[in-house]
Amino acid sequence: MSAGETHEYILTFRCVYCGRYEVFACHHSDSVLHEDQIRDRIYQVCCKACGWKGGACGISAARISCRSELKEKEKTAGQGN
Repeated sequence: MSAGETHEYILTFRCVYCGRYEVFACHHSDSVLHEDQIRDRIYQVCCKACGWKGGACGISAARISCRSELKEKEKTAGQGN
């Protein structure tokens, strides 16, 4: 087994209905992404304050944070079973 890394990007949006910053989207990746790659996507979101649901473009995110975690990967190359 060898360790790999996974990245979780959390985007925070302002709700178009109630105006609160309680709308979040999460995007997972096995590699580090440039900010433009995250902002180019459309995310399905739901406001935790008022329940509004809809699509939010990453370009309108008020904040993007990243969390990285180690993960285990199975080595399959070079095993002659």
